[in-house]
Amino acid sequence: MEGPLCFPEGPDTQVPLPCLEFETAQLELDEGLGGGHDIVGIGARKGVPVDPDGDGIRRLVGTQRGEVRVPFRRLANNGDAARALFAASHQGYAVPKPALGDTTEWLVHPAQWDNHQGTPGFSSPKLAHIQFAAALAEARLPDRRPLLAAAESLLGFQEADGSWGVDTGGMPGAPATYGITLATYLARRTLEMADSTRFAPAIARANRWFQSATPENILDAAAMLLAMPRSEEIRSRCLEMVLNAQTSDGGWGPQVHMPAEDFDTAVVLLALSSVGESGRSSKALARGRAFLVSRQLPSGGWIETTRPSGQQSYAEHISTSGWALYALLMTDPKRQ
Repeated sequence: MEGPLCFPEGPDTQVPLPCLEFETAQLELDEGLGGGHDIVGIGARKGVPVDPDGDGIRRLVGTQRGEVRVPFRRLANNGDAARALFAASHQGYAVPKPALGDTTEWLVHPAQWDNHQGTPGFSSPKLAHIQFAAALAEARLPDRRPLLAAAESLLGFQEADGSWGVDTGGMPGAPATYGITLATYLARRTLEMADSTRFAPAIARANRWFQSATPENILDAAAMLLAMPRSEEIRSRCLEMVLNAQTSDGGWGPQVHMPAEDFDTAVVLLALSSVGESGRSSKALARGRAFLVSRQLPSGGWIETTRPSGQQSYAEHISTSGWALYALLMTDPKRQ
């Protein structure tokens, strides 16, 4: 039995949010993320903290017949989680407006992002702008001025070679660090969603970088496929590499023959979906989705992917959960 989707509150929180009325119940995910699996809802009556694991207040997202119920007020400390919930709302899940109200209000002021005092692990201004701009793009707000301002802010971080370089300490990208390839994909995607004509020069430079890049790991290869799914050159360079790296349990790790990780698996699922091939790719995609669903914790989130593996990180836990949810939403064959 899978658990509800859960995002814990940050360790820097000073005052816990009031619990909303949410009855404990078994919730059926009707043709949703888990392919018909039941979800055990973990909730609380009004005034009782939600703390199933004893490690802080839990922000719970329960799903019932196409609904996403979110008893929390903001996700400004993590753009990945907010992006996933925006995506859920666009796919027909009823995310209550208060759930993302404060987050949206904060995201529409990109000039304030440099003053962000969020979760440890998100201290890079470049990475913060890439992450929050991606969340703002996913919001698809009627007023496009904030998104244009966010896209403009990304231009100053683009390298001369067209990439958005992110320091990962020599390790493959992780949920809280992305890595150069995934960061470049997300930044370029924001520019495209904001105004592909206005930002055409920066987009072209990023495309040239992708065409000349060499994947150093599975995450790089997946991000390159995400960025250029119709490029025969990149498909020949990356698709077989990704398919051959699928583990016996259906997931993907950062390198061939390494154990599967939830974050790497999520990005690969998005890549395979973007490529859109049938046959071997579609079978790999189905196995990967089953792996990711099976990895959901009873509390609703996913175990953090860290570099090296097996470490504990709150920031990585939140982002891993956000990426896993986003991948399941965007690759669900019943919602394509």
